[in-house]
Amino acid sequence: GTVMGYQADSHYGTIACPVVLTLSPEADGKVKKRLIDGHIYIFQGEHIYNIEGAAVAAPKKNRQK
Repeated sequence: GTVMGYQADSHYGTIACPVVLTLSPEADGKVKKRLIDGHIYIFQGEHIYNIEGAAVAAPKKNRQK
């Protein structure tokens, strides 16, 4: 597939032609992607990464009262 560089506040694709994020075949279902508060987080076991591949802290849950 095509490799795209990450650039903050950029938009890729459209509703009619979206950009699909995929993970390597080596992940074999052990990796989960989640959209939380407008950010994509990649969960792999006990580790969490952003889309640049940098390890990040767990996202805080946004609780409304």
